[in-house]
Amino acid sequence: MSDEWDEYAEGWDIEPTVIDYAKNVFKEISTEINLNNLSVFDFGCGTGVLTQMMSPVAKNIVALDTSSKMIDKTFFNF
Repeated sequence: MSDEWDEYAEGWDIEPTVIDYAKNVFKEISTEINLNNLSVFDFGCGTGVLTQMMSPVAKNIVALDTSSKMIDKTFFNF
């Protein structure tokens, strides 16, 4: 099964606009919600840029993406 996001996977996690967007989302979420010890569901996580920012404070994170190539590029070492 192919996903339209597969073509963006290569270099997604180093794209400056993706990183800026994730930083802005994290900042906004952090002002509205205390992430400490929360379980988070990150749908459409791409390579996990935002997930990585939330990981030091969240209790658990489930990160899901429909693009298998995005998942393959995930830079987490679990």
